[in-house]
Amino acid sequence: MKVFEALTFARPLVESILQAGANPKDVQYLEMYSEYLRLEGEGHKKVYIAAVLSDEYDITERTFYDIIKRLGRDLN
Repeated sequence: MKVFEALTFARPLVESILQAGANPKDVQYLEMYSEYLRLEGEGHKKVYIAAVLSDEYDITERTFYDIIKRLGRDLN
């Protein structure tokens, strides 16, 4: 399958995601966000979670907070 074919097939879904204001590239952080929710549910502080997960996913803590904010917001 060519990239063109894949995008043509997925076009309606991708367009919906873009119109809602979400970034399709954030799919790479879904596992991290799930871990964040689990750790938060266990009562860990956000600062601790940021330190652990930013190290685990090799991103800065600032990037971690940006991602958590993006993935946690309501769609338009």
